[in-house]
Amino acid sequence: MSTLYVCDLDGTLLTPKAQLSPRTVTILNRLLDRGLLFTVATARTPATANGILAPLHLRLPAVFLTGALVYDLRRMQTMKTVSFPPDTARCVCEAFQILRKEALLYTFCDNQLIVYYRELTGSFEQKFVKERMDQPYKKFVQTQDYVRSTENGALMMALLCLDDERDAREWYRALSVIPGVSCYLYPNEYHQGFTVEAFPSGCDKGCQIETLKAYAGASRTVAFGDNFNDISLFEACDESCAVENAVGFVKERATRVIGSNCEDGVALWLEQHAEIP
Repeated sequence: MSTLYVCDLDGTLLTPKAQLSPRTVTILNRLLDRGLLFTVATARTPATANGILAPLHLRLPAVFLTGALVYDLRRMQTMKTVSFPPDTARCVCEAFQILRKEALLYTFCDNQLIVYYRELTGSFEQKFVKERMDQPYKKFVQTQDYVRSTENGALMMALLCLDDERDAREWYRALSVIPGVSCYLYPNEYHQGFTVEAFPSGCDKGCQIETLKAYAGASRTVAFGDNFNDISLFEACDESCAVENAVGFVKERATRVIGSNCEDGVALWLEQHAEIP
């Protein structure tokens, strides 16, 4: 019976500085070279994750954009995408357009990830985009018409970077009531502020587990996570491990709690317990 291990990145596999520790890299590569079936499922895009994951000897596809994109890490090619139906995409874009709300709209067109934005007004939003603007694998395009711009490609995610929690909760509620939309709201891992994400209904980290299992030839799965968007991953897997620094609700839903991301918790647990074909 072969087991596939699927791990979140930020807050789980990565340190609080958004890095892989040398010890985690050493342990994981030793296990991967022996045949460990291991990959990641993250809210990140290839633009920010590829460089972080480069030291690891990963062979399996990864899940990016919280399930909206399955990516071949070795070939650096997109394998599968999930997007909003056109009518739902229009409703999401019109909500921002009518209320003059700034957002980041992630689309996929001609095998390229394009992120549309109108203005960068909040400090959190400005910092978020500045850190990603010059990275490969995706392109930022300024627009004054969200609806018209996103008609050129499939809308996969709408992202709001907000300084104020009350504002974040109001937008979470506003987007959640649109038919065909699923939302997440959580504090940012590394900066002050809050993130609201809107995805097509049914699109989450867990929705791609069967795709990963089929590719790996695995019969069972174990998940690792720390935050609310990892719950669907836990539910889709046979077992789940919450790191010690995970939010309380996530710990309650996990099969077990392991060491924190400051202590190489995932790598050390795999070193002791992983089943290698």
